[in-house]
Parts: sequence; C-alpha cells; structure tokens
Amino acid sequence: MRTVRLLQLLRPQEWPVGERASLRAVVARRSVLALLLLPVGSVALAQWNGSTIGRIHTIEVTALTNYPVRVALQGRPALCTAGHTWAYVDGGNSNYKVMVAALLAANARASQVTLYTVHDASGMNYCRIEHLAATD
Repeated sequence: MRTVRLLQLLRPQEWPVGERASLRAVVARRSVLALLLLPVGSVALAQWNGSTIGRIHTIEVTALTNYPVRVALQGRPALCTAGHTWAYVDGGNSNYKVMVAALLAANARASQVTLYTVHDASGMNYCRIEHLAATD
C-alpha cells in the first residue's frame, strides 16, 4: 500500500485536481518559509569553524581560568579547523552550567554528541564549544 502511494506521489499529474492544488499550496508555503530562514541559518553556521559527531572519550575538569571543562571524542578526531583533538566549554559562557551538564549526561548515557566549535582568541586557536547536541 505504501509503495503504491509513494509512486502516486512521484506522479502528481495523475492526482485528483484538488490534491494537486493543495500540494502546490503546501510546497509554495514551505518554499517561502525556507527562503526566509536561509539567511538566519547561514549566519549561524558561518560562525563555527567545525562540527564533529562522536561519542565522548574523555572529560577533563580544571581551574575556571584554564579551559575549565575539556572534551575529547572517541578516535580523537580534530574538533575544529586548527586540528586540536579537544575542545572546551568557556567558563564565561552564560550557559556554561547547562552545557557542562549536557556533556556529563551524554557521557553517562554514552550518547552521540555533535560539537560545534570556534577558534578562541588565545593565539593557539583552541577549539571552544559554542553549541552542542546530544542524541541516543
């Protein structure tokens, strides 16, 4: 049944007239929405130097002034374009506690994480985590 419906979707010229009209309206609305959101998404993505997906291998905790929470992923991939294999959560980040809690929870659950990083201003271009997502 699903295969038949899928084939019908591929041939909209065979649809009843009302269904074709409603499909055109939905596609038009979604296209306009996508075009409106495109600049916002492009700006957000343009600020990151890298995004890496993996499971957490190591979490290091140090003094607040010394890259306080550092993360490395399994297999030690580069976490930004500078090639560093660890990234840190900045202690000055307004969402610092939530980001650390999310990393600890992801580690405890062995969840997959996506880390979005930028180079910091240290001159060493260390990878600072600006955004993260955890999935099972």
